[in-house]
Amino acid sequence: MLNFLRKRATSWFIKAAFFLIIVVFIFWGVGTVREKEQTIIGEVNGKKISIVEFQNATNLVAENYRAILGDKFDYKLFSEQIKKTAWDMLVDQAVLMQVAEELKIQVSPQEVIEEIQKNDAFKENGVFKREKYVEVLRYNKIMPSQFESQIEKSLLLKKVRAFLKNAVTVTDSEIKEWYLLKNRKIKAGYITLNYKDFVKEVTLKEEDLKKYYEENKEKFKKPEKATITYYILPISDFVSSIKPDEKDLKDYYNEHKDEFYEPKKYTLRHIFVAFGKDRAQSRNKIEEAKKSLEKEDFAKVAGKFNEDGTKARGGLLGDISLNMVTPKLATTISTLKKGDISGVVESEYGYHILKVDDIREEKFKDFEEVKETVKEKVIQNKAKILALKNASEIKDALDKGQTQNIKFKPEKADVQKDKPVINDMNLPELVNNIFTLGEGKTFGPFNISKGIIVGKVDKIDKGYFTISEVQERVREEVIKNKALNLAEERAKKMISEGSLPKGKETDWFSPVAVLPAPFNTIKDIDKEIPSLDRNNKVLKKPYRSEDSVYIVYLIDIQDPQLDQNSEDYKKFASDFIENKQNMFFEEWLKNAKKNAKIKLNEERFKSI
Repeated sequence: MLNFLRKRATSWFIKAAFFLIIVVFIFWGVGTVREKEQTIIGEVNGKKISIVEFQNATNLVAENYRAILGDKFDYKLFSEQIKKTAWDMLVDQAVLMQVAEELKIQVSPQEVIEEIQKNDAFKENGVFKREKYVEVLRYNKIMPSQFESQIEKSLLLKKVRAFLKNAVTVTDSEIKEWYLLKNRKIKAGYITLNYKDFVKEVTLKEEDLKKYYEENKEKFKKPEKATITYYILPISDFVSSIKPDEKDLKDYYNEHKDEFYEPKKYTLRHIFVAFGKDRAQSRNKIEEAKKSLEKEDFAKVAGKFNEDGTKARGGLLGDISLNMVTPKLATTISTLKKGDISGVVESEYGYHILKVDDIREEKFKDFEEVKETVKEKVIQNKAKILALKNASEIKDALDKGQTQNIKFKPEKADVQKDKPVINDMNLPELVNNIFTLGEGKTFGPFNISKGIIVGKVDKIDKGYFTISEVQERVREEVIKNKALNLAEERAKKMISEGSLPKGKETDWFSPVAVLPAPFNTIKDIDKEIPSLDRNNKVLKKPYRSEDSVYIVYLIDIQDPQLDQNSEDYKKFASDFIENKQNMFFEEWLKNAKKNAKIKLNEERFKSI
């Protein structure tokens, strides 16, 4: 690779390698300040948790969010969830560490050494190197003794988890029972009673409408509306004040040199015959073109045979880099020198013969060559920073109510929660942020296409439609609900009397996997479908969907072959045991936290 990339490799390697070990420190913290001197955010059964530990945990959770959401990540938007997750993780670990102490679970020095030696960050050519270990830790300002202490704690937590999980017992008969259930197939029948068939039987009173409206008022909530004051700071307004010097330009060029990288380019021609209905005929045609090259110029042959837009220009494709073509063509092109002609190459479109007219090697454009482009980028970047600085000052002024000195013109807008538009700008993330923050809060600065936006939520209107405003909708829903009740009563009577007409049939399916239609739209039926068997051929109660009531029964059943020595059965048994252990551990931890004495300083929690 080019020297430019080589120069950066070492520092980036150390940072990347360190990422493999950083997680250990997130939860336990590293530093010179003693815990008794640190501000405490809470405690678990008397074990104090410092703000430093909490901030470290918060940073890790935030990084996980950022990795998932990318540019859509907004810390303010997710801050409460991030902090809650971080606190829960610290509580989990405090509980487990206390269990380790009670059970006298320990980690030996040898186990710590073996764990460290497994870490790829400290290896060269697959072998642990003490010098590399010290180098990486020193680069990140961590003492070996500190790191080893954290590794010991990490191993201790693993041992506690393993101890608790191993307390779970699973019998052979239990595994067998679940294997048969998971692998058996059934064919089910169902009778559908649609509410529309019972509408004529519904009697409606005025009090029915009022009662339904009051009991389901949340359904008739008005969309939230906000009145906001905002300022837009166009980046262009700050451009004229930016006068970058030569050093600014060269600094940008050196720091962003990869923006000016040009890959290797091939000036290509091709002779091309597309696949027709008869591929053999297409092959014969390209072979004929290949033979013509023995007597005629490449461009002339291409003008005669080509079946694409390059025919009129002698097969000229232009300047092509390898990432612009299919892998198969790229492989062939990369082997050609200037003036070379390839053999017949097949792509997904047809047959090609390639010729390289010229080759331009990969390079970074010289500074002078891109100076004007660099200047434009530097000006834009500095203008954006200046706009953000001004926007931040406006936000501070809005927070303090000191708007008289703001030199930018304010604008007003009414924003609706379910329509993420501010005036003519579609800004879903910003609108969501406005309603998350609430009345009286400031928002921004946010980058938008017009520049930088910052502002304040003046008022948020919430409320409900009156019964008169939604009377027709309430009437329809009451009628539908009463009709479904009548359908359900009819279904219960049919089940109790055993008088079931023939219904529709499903295909074969597993009752413990994803259910087929219409069962996949019916609430809670997934819990009862597995009970269908030769002794229980009809579900004991009917089930409702949005518009129908269903009676479900068994038509046929297929039991699986049971071979406890098969690889499939052994894998199932292993997965079943692991899943049961994990479920037990999660339930145990949930109960342990429920019984623990947990204190959280809410004021400090909110302030971070």
